[in-house]
Amino acid sequence: MEPEVVGRKAEERSESEACPAQTNLDRVVDFMSSMETKRPDVLRRTSAWQAIRAVALSDVTAVNADGLYAQSVVTQHIAQFWSHSWHGSKRQKVCTLLLVNNGLAALCAGTCAAVLTAFFLSAAMGQTAEEGSTETTLQGQYHRIYATSRPQAIACNLSGLLVATFLLLLWRPGTSVFLDRVCVHQSDRELKLAGLVSMSAFLKQSQVLTVWWDATYSSRLWCLFELAAYLKSHSGQEARLSVRPVFLGPLAMGIFLGFSFAVLGVMLLPRAGTESGTILTRIALTTAAGSAALWYPLSTLRRFYRSVDMMHAQMRDFRMDSATCYCCSSGHENRMLCDRQIIERCIVEWFGSLESFEQTIQTTVSSALTQQLGKYSFPVSWMWGCSCPVLWTFLAPAIRQPLVGSFFILGWMIAVPVIFMIGASLAYKLRGQRLNHWLDGASTLVCALACVFSYMGMETLASVLSSALQTYWTSVAAFAASMLLIMLSLWCCWQRGSLDRIRMKPQKAPVNNEVKVPPRIESL
Repeated sequence: MEPEVVGRKAEERSESEACPAQTNLDRVVDFMSSMETKRPDVLRRTSAWQAIRAVALSDVTAVNADGLYAQSVVTQHIAQFWSHSWHGSKRQKVCTLLLVNNGLAALCAGTCAAVLTAFFLSAAMGQTAEEGSTETTLQGQYHRIYATSRPQAIACNLSGLLVATFLLLLWRPGTSVFLDRVCVHQSDRELKLAGLVSMSAFLKQSQVLTVWWDATYSSRLWCLFELAAYLKSHSGQEARLSVRPVFLGPLAMGIFLGFSFAVLGVMLLPRAGTESGTILTRIALTTAAGSAALWYPLSTLRRFYRSVDMMHAQMRDFRMDSATCYCCSSGHENRMLCDRQIIERCIVEWFGSLESFEQTIQTTVSSALTQQLGKYSFPVSWMWGCSCPVLWTFLAPAIRQPLVGSFFILGWMIAVPVIFMIGASLAYKLRGQRLNHWLDGASTLVCALACVFSYMGMETLASVLSSALQTYWTSVAAFAASMLLIMLSLWCCWQRGSLDRIRMKPQKAPVNNEVKVPPRIESL
């Protein structure tokens, strides 16, 4: 938050006013460090969807301040305090806000739409003659279902994608949150001043502090004040700190669309054994379609890892001196009190020294980020959500022929984590920026080809097991056991990297009013 402190011009102040100015500074610091509200009606909350709308329209100058303030209500407690910098990317922030607050509802609605579409098409089209036939081998059943269910599978994918997109944009979550633009009046001078000096009280009454982190967050003094006030006000209990990088949203959307286009491409390709589907033709088309579909999400994933590295570097090297505020940047032309003086004195009052607060950021907050994201920096639960288009596509054969169609659901449960872990691990290893666009593109291409070849390897494994074992259920059991072994091996390697993190430890500050209990980590 970047508030304005209204005051007289510096040249209008005389030396006789120095003492009253210092007295005013002391009063403001004493009041803000006490964490009390200036007046009862300034403690307010709004709904999450109103807050998202306010962030999305933050650049629209015609937005009425009274109208924004009217969207908040007086409260005694706040579920989430949203701490963020207004100087970062608004597009990334809006994407992440939508995914975190609306993503689960969107995926559930998309899955319901895909299921209903599969049932409707199954009832409308009935059973074909080819579906009534039986195949004894895994490969035979796979090709039969593949041939008879492609139109329905594509329809399920598209219906789920359409409904999920609709809900993602229009769902209205009712979680009570605090957002400065809505809950602090932006034009009424008295209400704005009352809200600003009561900011620490808002944080004291907040259950969760959600930090929407971007590259500018650690450089904004008021953002650091919000973080310090929350940690101090919850020092005698378990604080709930959630650190969410704003670039996680565009990345998740890219992976989601990549899975959707990749599985559509696979369904549209001619299958091997047909007149237009020789093995070499299918390999070539699968490689081209898969690389094209996965190019953007993997390129975004590499940039994401570079951003995570930058975040960790910012926390590791954090210093209060590097943070800025608007009044200092403008030369204090229209200000009587300096925001930096107020904030630094409050932090010293709470933590004993600026160095103690810096150590808290470098250890506790850094640990919160590391434990939430892990070394590979993408939550596992988000991996399943991003792969939902694959599930929606496989619902059609699973519903039309539940006994043999369940093989496709098994493939989603086992194959998707394997492909994701291979692609993400390579993207992490090759995350560095290359000397030119060609080398950078080659790094992304290596990641995409690894994912495509891992998928083709699974198809080859299923074909080999089908030829060797000859019976359907024996082949399915052997394929599931083989893939499960591969997945567990990759998972152990993944976890070994994810556990390379900074463990949170209560810091030993030389003062009595230190933060004694580290924040409890909120899962993403």
